[in-house]
Amino acid sequence: MQAGYQACLMPSRAKFSASSSPPRLVLGIEGGATRTSVLVTDMEGHEILQFSDGAANQRLMTDRELADLLHSIAGKVAGAAPHPAALCIGLAGTRTDAHQDRILRLAARVWPGIPCMATNDLETALAAGPVRQNTAARVLILSGTGSCCFGRAADGSTARSGGRGHILGDRGSATDIGQRGLRELMAAYDHSGRWPSLGAAVLDTLALNEPGDLDAWAIEAGKKEIASVAVAVFRAAAKGDRLAAKILRDAAADLVLDGLTCARLLTKRGGRVEFIFNGSTLLKNPGFAALVKKGLRAEFPRAIVTPLSRNSVWGAVELARCLAPLPLPSRPSRSKTPGHSLTAPEVAIPALEQLRFEYIWLIGKVNMQQPRADRSHS
Repeated sequence: MQAGYQACLMPSRAKFSASSSPPRLVLGIEGGATRTSVLVTDMEGHEILQFSDGAANQRLMTDRELADLLHSIAGKVAGAAPHPAALCIGLAGTRTDAHQDRILRLAARVWPGIPCMATNDLETALAAGPVRQNTAARVLILSGTGSCCFGRAADGSTARSGGRGHILGDRGSATDIGQRGLRELMAAYDHSGRWPSLGAAVLDTLALNEPGDLDAWAIEAGKKEIASVAVAVFRAAAKGDRLAAKILRDAAADLVLDGLTCARLLTKRGGRVEFIFNGSTLLKNPGFAALVKKGLRAEFPRAIVTPLSRNSVWGAVELARCLAPLPLPSRPSRSKTPGHSLTAPEVAIPALEQLRFEYIWLIGKVNMQQPRADRSHS
């Protein structure tokens, strides 16, 4: 991962002429299964513009669809940042070099010549969390509609467990909880002939009348519809329903195992690990989050477990700020005073001390170019 570290330091050598007055705004884009979050900030991290657009899993989108989304975003940010100093795009489903190359290629058509990083939404979420000193590894535990765990050690090595969609994975996600709930209900109904109390909550959530209605519903149900069943499971568990509580314990145990797998691959057992929770299933259900936290600390008692306190698109902005070229100082005028030598003025680097180089082991692929209008000055 050393190459990634060098990539993030490259901007300090890709400088603009001060006379060109490049915009000092950066653009972060994070796309997931539910929505795409967009954020524009200045180099000090002050928010200029934030909004949401359509969902963006790049593996589920054609080139035309992804290009249309990027053009839509460019149009909406044009008033604030028509030519950002740098941008970072983190999209769900980005796993390979080919995926990253595709994002860079399409982004270059929309923002030609702008330094751009292409990565996944796990990296951006991890970058959004606080960087703590003296931790052996940082592990993101993501559980929303889907789930995945992703970690990075102090030496830059990474580990990943989970994900892969609701058919093959997404353990401990809302979709997984919904599937478990439906299967447990139907198994109990088939084996005992009695409809469990949890069933009434599920039918009410889905606006169905009888248990048999679930057969036809399940044939047509998509991932989001299945995930909605989790709402009924959480509500029933809060009222003391034993079946619902068991479903949540089992789902939490699987999510814990994915998180522990990442930590084990990155550091020795008992090392100081920071686990960062993100996703609505964890952030909006404190009881479920407590189960996961307890499971993680059973093996890593010194672990720091914190919820992500801000939208993970802020991680995309942090990475974009690392890429933003630094302006060159104005050329000094020649001194005519005898005995005085010429010295270059000190370069003021806006907010450089705020750029979290502790985290820059990096991530993704980078297209380091300068805006066309400024190339003659570089």
